[in-house]
Amino acid sequence: GDAELAGTAVRLPAVYGPRDYQHRFWSYLKRMDDGRRHIILQEGYAEWRFGYGYVENMGHALALAVLDDRAAGRVYNAGQREPWTQAALVRALAVATGWDGKILIAPKKSLPETMQEDADFRQDMHTDTTRIREELGFREVVETAVALQRTVEWQRVHPPERHPDPFDYATEDEIISEIIS
Repeated sequence: GDAELAGTAVRLPAVYGPRDYQHRFWSYLKRMDDGRRHIILQEGYAEWRFGYGYVENMGHALALAVLDDRAAGRVYNAGQREPWTQAALVRALAVATGWDGKILIAPKKSLPETMQEDADFRQDMHTDTTRIREELGFREVVETAVALQRTVEWQRVHPPERHPDPFDYATEDEIISEIIS
C-alpha cells in the first residue's frame, strides 16, 4: 500500500531444470531409462496443455522485471511461449534422451487408481507471455533442447529419494497388451 514503493509481479509456470525438488519429469525419464517401450498417458491428460519454464530462463525473466523501471506496477506472466501438451512433453524428453518408444493413450477407467490423473483436463493451465516479451524483451536464453538435456542430466545424477509414482511395470504391461492387441 506504499505509494512510493512500486511493485512488480511475475507469475511463474512450473519451473523445471537442475534442482527441481519436485522432479517434474522423473516419471517419464525413469521409464525411458528403464527401457520401457511404451509410456501410457491418460486420455484427456495427454492433450492437456500446461505451462513450463526452464529455471535459467525464468531467472532471466525475473531479472528483467527487477532491473527495468518500466516493469514497476506491472504484472507479467513468464514461461515458454508455447505450452506443451503432456504428450508433447514426453516427445520432447524422448528426443533429449534418445528414447524411441511410443506413447499410448488409455481411458481413465481402464487404468488402476495409482495411474489415474484426477483433474478436469478441459481447462488448460498456461498463461500468455506476450507482455513480458514485448515490454521487457524477454526471450529464452537457453534453448529448449539444451534446457531439456541439462534437466535430464541433472535428474539422472539426482534421482528423487521418494516419488509418488509406484513404477508398477507388471500392471503397465497388462494395460499395454490390452491397448495394442
